[in-house]
Amino acid sequence: TVSIVGVSTKSLNCSGACASFTAISSTTTNVTGVWLDPSATPIAGPSATPLSMCAGAPGTYTVVFTNGVNGCTNSQTVQVTANATIPTMTINSPNGYTLTCSQPTLVMNITSSATLAPKSYTWINVATSTQVTPASGGYTVTTPGQYIAIFTDGNFCAVSQTINVMRDTLRPLVNGLSNLPSN
Repeated sequence: TVSIVGVSTKSLNCSGACASFTAISSTTTNVTGVWLDPSATPIAGPSATPLSMCAGAPGTYTVVFTNGVNGCTNSQTVQVTANATIPTMTINSPNGYTLTCSQPTLVMNITSSATLAPKSYTWINVATSTQVTPASGGYTVTTPGQYIAIFTDGNFCAVSQTINVMRDTLRPLVNGLSNLPSN
């Protein structure tokens, strides 16, 4: 018999990692195995048991072990699915993206469509390369410049957006003066 170590169905995620499987044949003498991709093309093997394979695309993969003496074969299939849900992300700043004399700090928040935990939020100050990872996605800015907001969901799918924070450099204008002494 052929058995798969662990689960026989795995899902690819956005991290780019492949789905790894290991097959074991109960008979080991004179037995070699080969992994076949969904189009029945050999991708790993021939080799003795255990036989490992890492699939980078969705589909049904088959491992076939063959006894070299009597020609008997035994096989097992595994399923690889793909995560089709890519999260979306929105940055909101209730007071806009411009620092002013009356508004020397800005609070920005990341919101996303993803529901799969664990979720993570990262803010990077491009000028200083400083990186912070607030638990809830909120970030306070006191310096103008570019900031990168990154959201990652439980499938390791990451989306990012660059935010430009400006400083209002206009000085207040004096409209008129009265009751001031000369000089």
